[in-house]
Amino acid sequence: MVCDEHSIDLLVKSSPGQMDRRAIRWSKVPFRGRALLLWMMLATSLLGNSCDAARGDCLAQDPVCNPLLAVLAWQPFLVGVVGEFGTASCAVDHSQRIGSWRKTGTIGESCAWLRRIEHFQSQWVAVGANSSGGCHAVYSADSVHWTTSDCITGANTQLNALTFGANLYVAGGGNAGGVLRTSSDGITWSAPGTAPANDISDLLYLNGAFYASTNAGVYSSISPLTTAFAIEGAAAAKYNGLGSGPDGRLLAVGTDTGGLGNAMVSVKISGTWSSGSNLFANRDDTSIPAIVTYDANSGYYIALSGITSGGFTGQDCLLDYSTDGLQWNGGYLLHPDCKTTGTDSTQLLTFYFDGLQYRITGMNLSSSQIGFELRSSSIFGPWQIVPTGSQVITEMSLVQ
Repeated sequence: MVCDEHSIDLLVKSSPGQMDRRAIRWSKVPFRGRALLLWMMLATSLLGNSCDAARGDCLAQDPVCNPLLAVLAWQPFLVGVVGEFGTASCAVDHSQRIGSWRKTGTIGESCAWLRRIEHFQSQWVAVGANSSGGCHAVYSADSVHWTTSDCITGANTQLNALTFGANLYVAGGGNAGGVLRTSSDGITWSAPGTAPANDISDLLYLNGAFYASTNAGVYSSISPLTTAFAIEGAAAAKYNGLGSGPDGRLLAVGTDTGGLGNAMVSVKISGTWSSGSNLFANRDDTSIPAIVTYDANSGYYIALSGITSGGFTGQDCLLDYSTDGLQWNGGYLLHPDCKTTGTDSTQLLTFYFDGLQYRITGMNLSSSQIGFELRSSSIFGPWQIVPTGSQVITEMSLVQ
């Protein structure tokens, strides 16, 4: 059985030793017949066959084929780390590429939320915070069954960031000064005392060095086990996110003051820092860039911004794009329902392309703590908004 975006090819035995190929159009098949064919496709997919090459075209051009994609897109999964607001517990959810999220288990032991997840050396590792504001770390071999590890918790040791490089997991965070944890296996953690003085918002391993974004600049260290993080030459700013390009350039985004200031982007190319321009210049209120990444699918650098304190109205769920990370387009509103109203505010948490569509998650920082996901087949939209309730997806990764 073979499929394309509009039809299924069946190999039919017409006589002893003779197989004929017959194409069946989806639009010509009655609904009951479609259900039978879907079950046939499921059986063949479980035996290793699939319609991978046709998924994108099928989804975009032939809505009748969507049920088929829902079956065939079940593997590989997306895995998301979750903070379940209102319950002071954590979970790891899985999703079809075009489906909804389903919980695969709750992580107890006083876990309040998980913020980052990484998969290296056949090991899944996720970090966040416990219910007392200390750190929390878990690990898994299959992304389903998780075990809590000792991250050397203490007051204000929440972990906001996680990266892997030089055979070392490095996690960072803090709520009253920089906190750093390192591990060679994602299970046993140490506190080397090399963290920058300020809270760490993001970490990235690039070109043989570890970089940390903080509320007082960008820091770096060649070896966090033995060498303290030192300030980089980026423009003074409160940096919230780090990203990199295919040529090894480093990007840092944030604001030019410690609070609600002007959007900032700094770029390090071949050892030299430069300031970018026009990032979110089209906004009609103050926004806070929190995420920057390079999207290999579109060839653009992508930045996301959401306001993180209430009292403002306007375009606070924004996406901006750039070909080089220096000159930006100015940004646009992702969805009319993704904006601040009254004293509510919205935070965007992660950006991911799953092979079929772009996915952005976030939450409304109102008293109800409502999570949501934005989905689109293009970075230029249109975007569909999908509520996720009390389950806020803070990070996504693909299970191969």
